[in-house]
Amino acid sequence: MAQAKDNGYRYIVHMRDHFTKFSWATAIKQKTAENVSNFIYNIFLMFGPPTILQCDNGREFTGIMTKLEDLWPKLKIIHGRPRHPQSQGLIERGNAILKKKIGKWMATHRRTDWTSALGHVVYTMNCEVCRTTKTSPYELVFAVSPFKDKDLVDKLSKAGVIEEAEAEGFVEIENVTDEEIEENEGMLLMLVLISKIIGKIVC
Repeated sequence: MAQAKDNGYRYIVHMRDHFTKFSWATAIKQKTAENVSNFIYNIFLMFGPPTILQCDNGREFTGIMTKLEDLWPKLKIIHGRPRHPQSQGLIERGNAILKKKIGKWMATHRRTDWTSALGHVVYTMNCEVCRTTKTSPYELVFAVSPFKDKDLVDKLSKAGVIEEAEAEGFVEIENVTDEEIEENEGMLLMLVLISKIIGKIVC
């Protein structure tokens, strides 16, 4: 997905899960197989590979197929038919939403450095309730409601807070005991199981 140049960055690689509608995106300077494959590879390492990976017909995707298939032999890679909206509808709709939100951010803030907002825009997309699933992609993937205290995030950002000690004036920092850590191990296990489920759905 092409964008106006921002500090050398020209493209956005956008991947979306078919069932949850959860999105991942990153800015790249050149639309090369290496850039695209590194992005996909790192997501697969974190969430696990899906059963099916659908790509558009860009030539940059042809060079990464062998690498992905070697790493995950059971991964099935399919291409959408050229100029066929039905087969690539989810991808195109997701790209349209992402471009619209980035454009709105640029117009609202009168800024052109869209790369600085990309992560926040994708997070916002993942926190919005989907009409199909009746819940947010974030909640479907992580099984918890997203944290959306934008006022607090803005305050911390404006104050330049980057260390825990500096945040004490803005938010109460809770001390966690060893017993509470043990109680939360079940939640960590749940997240691992969720990632296994994600690996079985269409991406």
